[in-house]
Amino acid sequence: MSKVGICGINGQIGSHLSSQFGTQAVGVDRLGVYEGKIDCLIWAAGSTTNRSEKEDTLVELAKVKRTLSGINFSTIKHVVLISSGGSVYGSRSSLPLNEDAPLNPQTPYGQLKVAIEREFQSLSHEHEFKLSILRLANVYSMKGKGLVRTVANCVDTNKAFTFQVHPNSRKQYGHAADYARAIFNFISNSNLPSRNVALNLFAPHSYSIRDIIKLGTALTKFPISNSIRSLHLPLETIILDTKFPNYFGELREWSEISSFLNRVKRGEM
Repeated sequence: MSKVGICGINGQIGSHLSSQFGTQAVGVDRLGVYEGKIDCLIWAAGSTTNRSEKEDTLVELAKVKRTLSGINFSTIKHVVLISSGGSVYGSRSSLPLNEDAPLNPQTPYGQLKVAIEREFQSLSHEHEFKLSILRLANVYSMKGKGLVRTVANCVDTNKAFTFQVHPNSRKQYGHAADYARAIFNFISNSNLPSRNVALNLFAPHSYSIRDIIKLGTALTKFPISNSIRSLHLPLETIILDTKFPNYFGELREWSEISSFLNRVKRGEM
């Protein structure tokens, strides 16, 4: 049975990928070390937050290169790089954005993601493996960071928070387990493209920040945000689309944020 190496196997997506692949999954550590021979490598490592400092992104890129330098690519036929759909395209007035949209990273974090994509593209040419870049919309879980996790913490602790984005900003949000299932389907798909490809992967649900805060407020019975009236904050709306909807198999059920927050409230997460 072929083995699948997972960088970031203990992360919010990597841990769910490990469950999907079972005994096929092999963890790849920060030095690029793993046991046995792997045919496929999934890169699910790295920060999930939008770093604002350029120096931090340079440090992160150096860590990525250090890990990659330790990996033996001679046996690897396929590399799946989990990237960020929102940050590499940037906020646009024309939506939704499919794979033809030019890359336009507007934050150091987005620039880091583009730099990592280019690093893998260079390695693909050098070692002749097939590269699939999956650009994901927003991912949430109790392991991750970001708005949904912050609201979940408020539901769990009954504490308010302050956010720094316009409350009408709208994005797609999917649970890490659902993304892992989609990625598993993608890698298992016998009709994968034979060439390198970049694909958008996103949940069908989109929410504004205001929507998510209302869901949390309904559970806590008090306002969980200190900034819901801050309409002067920047509007960040990013909606992804794809030209290749069939590569990920049929996903009939994606978790709703409301059900996720209810499970947090009941102490099930």
